[in-house]
Amino acid sequence: MKCTALIVTFNRLEKLKKSVRETVKAGFSSIVIVNNGSSDGTREWLSSLSEPGITILNLKDNLGGAGGFKVGSQYICSYSNADWVFFYDDDAYPEINILKHF
Repeated sequence: MKCTALIVTFNRLEKLKKSVRETVKAGFSSIVIVNNGSSDGTREWLSSLSEPGITILNLKDNLGGAGGFKVGSQYICSYSNADWVFFYDDDAYPEINILKHF
């Protein structure tokens, strides 16, 4: 079963770091992160990530949460073959064993 995590972020780098760390630990097949025009170093930190399966979508402007999820969803529909997609903001993260239920 292929599970993708879609995380939307805006100017909450420290929260995003924890969210990404826990998402990687959970074992998702792929992770799509939408950077909603952050100006706090998020873009630079995201560009330093080297984990396989992570896709970064850097937006020029903040489209809001719904706009960020729309962009991420469109990307996933076009380029992913995920069976399940988990949507959450940068201040949330999955429980370590979440994927056992799918």
